[in-house]
Amino acid sequence: ADRFREGRAPVLLGGRGPSGRLAAVDAVTEEIDIWRSAKLLVGRHGNDAPVHAAMRADKMLAKGDLGGQRIWMRILSAVEELLRGRGGAPLH
Repeated sequence: ADRFREGRAPVLLGGRGPSGRLAAVDAVTEEIDIWRSAKLLVGRHGNDAPVHAAMRADKMLAKGDLGGQRIWMRILSAVEELLRGRGGAPLH
């Protein structure tokens, strides 16, 4: 989850990522991190988790960090999916 705080953009498949591993491995790790971050937000904020994820996405965008903003939008989607699964009300 630390790389999300840093605002690093997703790694594209087909090459090597920042870790030197194949990018497909980084992509899988990133997907796991997205869901882990979403689960943490839901655990901390419950039905307000989408608001917190959206605020983080907005902060990234305001800083001009489009990669970070995309990651937080993915986390927002995962949060909403988790809330649907537990009977929470997503923002749509």
